[in-house]
Amino acid sequence: GEMRSEIRKVLFHETTILRRLDELAAQISADYEGKDLSVVAVLNGSLMFGADLLRRMDMPLRLECLSVSSYHGAA
Repeated sequence: GEMRSEIRKVLFHETTILRRLDELAAQISADYEGKDLSVVAVLNGSLMFGADLLRRMDMPLRLECLSVSSYHGAA
């Protein structure tokens, strides 16, 4: 698509990212087993990563999303 034509360099291949998401989800699940976990996602930058990570975690958790402005003083 149009977006792919604008990409000049791939930093991490998809399989590397997916494998790391599996590792992170397993580690977080182990660290918080039996504990309350609250996740705060800062939109919009973390939306896709957060969704991919949280889908891999088989545990109860609370998700909150914050929307922030990238411009100082913007209303």
